[in-house]
Amino acid sequence: MPIYCLTSIKGGVTKTTTTVNIAHGLAQTGRRVLVIDADHQCNATLALLGGAQEAKAGTFYEVMMDRRPVSEVIQRTKFENLDIVPGSMWLSNANTTLASAFGRETILQKALENVSGYHYILIDTPPNTELITVNCWVASDHLVVPLTPSWFAMFGIRILEIQLADIQKQTGRTYSIFGVVIALDDHTSKSQTRMEQIREYFGAKVFTSVIPKNVKVEMATDEAEAIYNYAPGSTGANAYAQLVSEFIQRSEGGA
Repeated sequence: MPIYCLTSIKGGVTKTTTTVNIAHGLAQTGRRVLVIDADHQCNATLALLGGAQEAKAGTFYEVMMDRRPVSEVIQRTKFENLDIVPGSMWLSNANTTLASAFGRETILQKALENVSGYHYILIDTPPNTELITVNCWVASDHLVVPLTPSWFAMFGIRILEIQLADIQKQTGRTYSIFGVVIALDDHTSKSQTRMEQIREYFGAKVFTSVIPKNVKVEMATDEAEAIYNYAPGSTGANAYAQLVSEFIQRSEGGA
């Protein structure tokens, strides 16, 4: 049961949108998927619970602050084969409290020990390198990085790599990037140049599928909906469907 952390230290790179649409795409193939919403903005929770913010069984906040097992706060979503650990706005205050906690970098890793029955776990992280995010990295088997074709995104990825190297020294684990998703391509010459630079830097780690800057994707996000339901057959839906196929090919070897 591999755990994938979708992470970026820069906001606005479609991290949550990509998490939701990969998760829903995988679930549509019959694979059971668990999404963990570690972002205090709770956008993945809103998208997957249909706008319902009430988390009856608890949230990711209780996992981090009260050491509750992840298995106790899992909630069914409106999509078949897709469950979620809901996010909480209170997570914005958690990093300060956790700073003095014993074993603070491994809280999530331990909380996931009894989770089973899923083909994939996807973690949506906040756009920073604070303790909540570090917990997500430590608990994960693979990192997936969404990037926009921009200079700021490239600068951010270098900061991310420095942080990962520091965490590696502390934990003794090797952290590598499983895949890079290029998103918000606007088909300009500047965008094409940046994409070439991203591919040159990351090589085969960059997914062939590119998510275009597409109004349907933006509208689906605003409506808290997966693109496949909101605009099936659209350019954005087709791009994410191709990404999911490539994701499966890379993770399962064509299974």
